[in-house]
Amino acid sequence: MATKDSVPWRVSAGAAAETGALSRGQIFVLASMHRVPADQLLTFSRKLQSFLKSDFDPRIHEELPPKVPKGGREALKAAKHLAAAGRELDKAQAILEQLHFRDMYGHTGRPNPAEKYRQDLLEAVAAVRAFERFVKVMERERYVVFKGTPDARAIRDLRREAVCFTAFGLWSDLDRPLTYTTDPLTSERGGKLFSFIQDVVSCVTEPMSLPSDAALRADLERFKAIQAEHLAWSHPK
Repeated sequence: MATKDSVPWRVSAGAAAETGALSRGQIFVLASMHRVPADQLLTFSRKLQSFLKSDFDPRIHEELPPKVPKGGREALKAAKHLAAAGRELDKAQAILEQLHFRDMYGHTGRPNPAEKYRQDLLEAVAAVRAFERFVKVMERERYVVFKGTPDARAIRDLRREAVCFTAFGLWSDLDRPLTYTTDPLTSERGGKLFSFIQDVVSCVTEPMSLPSDAALRADLERFKAIQAEHLAWSHPK
């Protein structure tokens, strides 16, 4: 399913061109307009070609920064809740140890139910702690997969995202800032990076189209968020 920010990509099922998604003429013009070395644009163009194939699989392209899969993120959330539950159970247990419950069924010869509940609580605390450890191990070893229903609001034009992420990577390699400008009157986003991406997209769409500035901003923010998440995951404090 495509979003309102989708564009009509020029998808190809044939053999890849020598220069990739862009022609030699387009590479020359883009290199001149945006002051990007032609050899780097050629490499960039060949990467784009893989995103414009009819059998494009968004799960395997290499330009997405490594990140913790959704299953791992959800597992870490669950582990935090389990840890919190364990702490709360510990607090309840500490209070209960100071309490004595009269035996309401002593005259029947049955055991005081309070003792059974205390034992159940001990076992529950142990189970919560064990499950917390198990979830953390499964997350660390990447043995957990998210099976929930994805949020329909998060559906994206994955070809556009792949193209944009590749462009962000090229921009970073050129030591250029991953930023945009905002027009004070129209609030429209622009700048050198967005101009470059729009010119690239215009070359690989049919009919020629441009992604909205809102779509580009969303992709840039997602790219930065994934980078930050990966950095936090790979270099924990």
